[in-house]
Amino acid sequence: SYIYNIEGFKNYLICLRDDIMMDDKDPHGYTDRMEARIVFHDRENQGNVRYEFDRSQLIPQELASDEPQCYVFSPLHFQDECYGYEAYSYESPENAGKLYMRWSMAIDDVIMNVLVKSKMKRAIDELEIMYIQDVMTGLFNRRGFEKYARVQFMNARARDSVVCVIGIDMDGLKPINDIYGHHEGDSALRAVGYAIQEAAVSGQIGARIGGDEFEVLFPCQDEEDVKNWVRVFERSLDNYNKKSHKPYEVYASLGYKMGIPGAGDTLESYMRESDDIMYRNKVANKMERNQTLR
Repeated sequence: SYIYNIEGFKNYLICLRDDIMMDDKDPHGYTDRMEARIVFHDRENQGNVRYEFDRSQLIPQELASDEPQCYVFSPLHFQDECYGYEAYSYESPENAGKLYMRWSMAIDDVIMNVLVKSKMKRAIDELEIMYIQDVMTGLFNRRGFEKYARVQFMNARARDSVVCVIGIDMDGLKPINDIYGHHEGDSALRAVGYAIQEAAVSGQIGARIGGDEFEVLFPCQDEEDVKNWVRVFERSLDNYNKKSHKPYEVYASLGYKMGIPGAGDTLESYMRESDDIMYRNKVANKMERNQTLR
């Protein structure tokens, strides 16, 4: 409503660079494409609009008139960072007074504050992701798993629905690190992480919670859903081993606990049961394969 303090204006537009919300933009000058984001046409607010147009047009063609018009253009910037420009037209040229200069400075400050807050929010979001994400695999880390899996588990208990927790341990990480180097060990861990993602089902929470330890939680209907998940997971590792041409193969042992959580059940109790089964399977797998690296 403050715009109406500018006496005699007819049209008013705020035209912004089309990359204004991007962090990696070059802040100098105008972009080839501009966006009119605030528009008053014939002194009427056009609401939430987004007119895209070529910079050479100065204003969107939709707002142009066949009648001659005189526009005043004022750059929007903070120091040497360019945001865009304002465009004013007046009912009469003598109405183009000095008040619009103070108005433009206020708009500059508003846009700067919006951009600063937006950058801060993105930075906070990125820090949050870093706090809960395992950088190597793209899965959650232990903090992320405990944060989101706990909610899923409690929801399953409240709704009397079935949930499955799978404990996974990559086999033979230490020999791979010792013989082929830690970069190869990291590659093997990423293969396991990818297999977890490839097997993903709706509502899945997957995480790398330690060096070679992974946990997965997801809602399911019955044990056949879990067995299907395991088949897809193991098939992903088999495909990796066939195509990677590595001097070693990547294997993982797993165990799972599924059921409708009771009043005495916790996420940790399900994790302990699945891990106990996983370790028994790990011993059996080692004996069956009888290979140091597996």
